[in-house]
Amino acid sequence: MDVLSRYIEEHHEKLELDKETINHVLNLSNTLVERTELVAKAPEFEKHGPKLENGKVSLPPGNEEVYREFGKAGLYSIFGPEKYGGLNLPYTLYSAFTEIVSRACGSTGLGVAVQGSVIDIIMQFGTEEQKAKYLPPLLKGEKFGSVCFTEPWAGSDLAGIRTTARYEDGYYIVNGQKQWITNGGFSDIYILLARTDPEKGKKGLSQFILEKGIEGFSVLRLEKKYGLEAQPTAVLNFDNVMIPEENLLGNRGEGLKQTILGLSGGERIGVAAWATGIAYSAYLEAVEYSNLRTAFGQKIIDFPIINRKIKTMEKQLDIARNAYIRAAVVKDTGGPWSIEASIAKLYASEAGVSITYQNQQIHGGNGISKEYPAERHVRDVRTATIGGGTSEIQTMIITRHMKKNSCSYLGIENDWELWRDPNNNYIFKIPKGLIDWEFWGVKK
Repeated sequence: MDVLSRYIEEHHEKLELDKETINHVLNLSNTLVERTELVAKAPEFEKHGPKLENGKVSLPPGNEEVYREFGKAGLYSIFGPEKYGGLNLPYTLYSAFTEIVSRACGSTGLGVAVQGSVIDIIMQFGTEEQKAKYLPPLLKGEKFGSVCFTEPWAGSDLAGIRTTARYEDGYYIVNGQKQWITNGGFSDIYILLARTDPEKGKKGLSQFILEKGIEGFSVLRLEKKYGLEAQPTAVLNFDNVMIPEENLLGNRGEGLKQTILGLSGGERIGVAAWATGIAYSAYLEAVEYSNLRTAFGQKIIDFPIINRKIKTMEKQLDIARNAYIRAAVVKDTGGPWSIEASIAKLYASEAGVSITYQNQQIHGGNGISKEYPAERHVRDVRTATIGGGTSEIQTMIITRHMKKNSCSYLGIENDWELWRDPNNNYIFKIPKGLIDWEFWGVKK
């Protein structure tokens, strides 16, 4: 039984799920990871890396086949509507699938998280025609998706994007660039944020669905990164790209609102699950290594300082899982899930950085050797505190909400601070010590 079982089963009544279904999805996810030999292949994926040749992006040899196998098994369809080929199960189970894949390969796990984000955005904001066209191939893993928000000159401040979409005779003509696009160039379907009405500021942004192969769309380069070296991260260029008006997502001018909701849901919860998956592998490696490695005549796990590190890792993982599963459950059942998503992403990403670093430290000299996965985990998870909104942005989102809604501090329950939101009649659980409330001007 997977370690995630008890975290999800705790919420099975809210999710209207039986425990057999929960464990079936978890077991299937683990079976596919084993069948595709993802753990063994991950170092080779990183070694070969993605390639950009003649304008086309390819994944490392064998990596695309892994993605396809997940699709054939129905894992991308977990939370999709039945009418489009989905299983109509809670998003919570997709987040668990993301964690399980990420334990084996951080690069592949991030691709799974982004696939879920694209599906989620189209489900939230797409027309019936758009859903009927794009969801079936995404759910089957026949096509893959990317989100295109960030630009060379606009990261956290999405309202500052410069990519334009000018309307003319039934088309939106797009010009601009997007940067740090996960699976960019490999994906078939893109969610694009562009400025349709420059004079309206934040209310002048709109989202579109764009397909690879359209004239004027090109990949300028693949980024050379500190980690996630098996994952193609691209700079995309749009030169008079003509997008049919029926590919507008929702209403014109709602793009920023949609993007924030999209980030809050699939992307931030997905990143939290992804970071937890990498961290869990690092923890297991630390336990194994410290039980094998001896120093001064004894196993190093018997030294109090090493044992303390292991216990700290265990607590961090428990909190991270509780946080992202809680956020996913709130998303599935209603409530202020965007704030819960920020809480989960902030904690899980920072915990992931801490846990992978301590695993590397426990490995000593071997921790910086490419013969061991410890150093790869450190590099891969580092992106978690930056992508999808930095840790600083998440902290700002949470503290602003607390002040705006006059949330009151209720006290400590185990490892959690309890805060009551009177406007939503809701109690937030925030990991103890996660935020310096005094610095941010929030009264306890």
